[in-house]
Amino acid sequence: MIDPALGSEYVEQISTYLKNAKAYFNGASADGTIRGWKDTKPEQRVKDAKSLPDLVQKRHVDPLRHLLETEKDPAVTGPLRQALEEAPKRENVTLDQVGVRAKDDKTLIVTLDSPTAYFLDLAAFFTYFPVHPPTVLKHGKDWTRPGNLVGNGPYRLKEWKVKEHILLEKNPQYWDAANVPDQKLKFLPIENQTTAFNLYEKGRIHWLTDVPR
Repeated sequence: MIDPALGSEYVEQISTYLKNAKAYFNGASADGTIRGWKDTKPEQRVKDAKSLPDLVQKRHVDPLRHLLETEKDPAVTGPLRQALEEAPKRENVTLDQVGVRAKDDKTLIVTLDSPTAYFLDLAAFFTYFPVHPPTVLKHGKDWTRPGNLVGNGPYRLKEWKVKEHILLEKNPQYWDAANVPDQKLKFLPIENQTTAFNLYEKGRIHWLTDVPR
């Protein structure tokens, strides 16, 4: 799945470097904002309208005109008119223009917006991890939930209780499963470093990323 519009909140990591990715993501963001306009609360429409002048492309001209026919709030119509002025100046950017394509099942070709010496290091960042397209298309926004998420690591998502814990279990499909300990891993969302460290010292947790100063 190489569509930046389906990325996480860290999608800026992608759009900053790939050719045409930023423009494509902007256009896709405008598509989503306009498409969901009728279901958006009035106070949110003000914020959305202010964002549109920086996002719109030629294809948004007619939808913007339609919005202006129905909107009466000056705080909304002002930015919408500005967006309508900007839209004709920007060419539509489609996914096939983004600088990434799959040559074959094992080869990904990336075209950068400019030379980036540390790009190979960025490629190891989780934003760039492969995603299973059929899973995303089938489950939509719930594709990361337990039972839906498809990964390639030694453990798989068993349970996710928000603000309580994330539970992983051994992935029998992992390529080296025979050498993976058959145990469960529980991750606790502890915001306070002191609390986390105290639990570590008491043997309640076995690993933490930060310690209080």
